Amino acid sequence: MIIPLAAPGIFTTAIITFAAAWNGFLIALSMPNQPGMRTAPAAISTFAGAAQFEPPPAAR
Repeated sequence: MIIPLAAPGIFTTAIITFAAAWNGFLIALSMPNQPGMRTAPAAISTFAGAAQFEPPPAAR
């Protein structure tokens, strides 16, 4: 009884939390001038792909 009534609030909270986390990630990815100043998630996102012969993002 409680779960169906709470579902809209849970989904709304999830959407707002995702938007806040995504905005924080984009700021951390785009604002630092030096690669060493990036946060861990932003630095991990710039690693090369899963394929062995895929070039790094800067070489594309």
